[in-house]
Amino acid sequence: RHDSTVHRCPGPADPLRAFGLDAGARTVLEVLGGIGQPSLVGGAVRDVLLREAGRGPTTTGDVDVEVHGTRTDLVVGALRAAGAIVVEAGAGFPVLKVVLDGSRVDVAVTAESGALDPVTVSALGRDFTVNAVAWDPRTNVFLDAVGGIDDAVIGVLRHASERCSEDPLRVLRAVQLVARFDFDVHPA
Repeated sequence: RHDSTVHRCPGPADPLRAFGLDAGARTVLEVLGGIGQPSLVGGAVRDVLLREAGRGPTTTGDVDVEVHGTRTDLVVGALRAAGAIVVEAGAGFPVLKVVLDGSRVDVAVTAESGALDPVTVSALGRDFTVNAVAWDPRTNVFLDAVGGIDDAVIGVLRHASERCSEDPLRVLRAVQLVARFDFDVHPA
């Protein structure tokens, strides 16, 4: 299922509206684009995919960003220079909690992994395929390394990789997503 190819699909016709990106979130993406390669990830991307498939919520919630090709200290410095409040949280998987112009954005700086594309490495670390699709704000393209777009369209909840079993709370997350979006759980 995971052939290490990142599939690229056109993004929404009006991405700012689709993702609900206000001025602060757009500024965060612009700042990060100046020092690395940012992608929107997680629930915001999933919700847009589900809406486009006629299955999703009417609004998008949290804004989660991953940035590749840079270092955490550079990200913190650039965001603070833009006027953001930045707090580092999380021990096992550090996340920068960013507040700028009233917007709250979570930013994860991903380490380079060598042989695999950073989008693939990130996707394989996520819980479910529908949550593992990224959106590139520079090109307005969805980046899918694990079949999450197809699963969103057909309403299937499938683990993104064998790493899904590393966190027992993901079972509760699966129940929540099934109840919220009426997914069918993939048997594997």
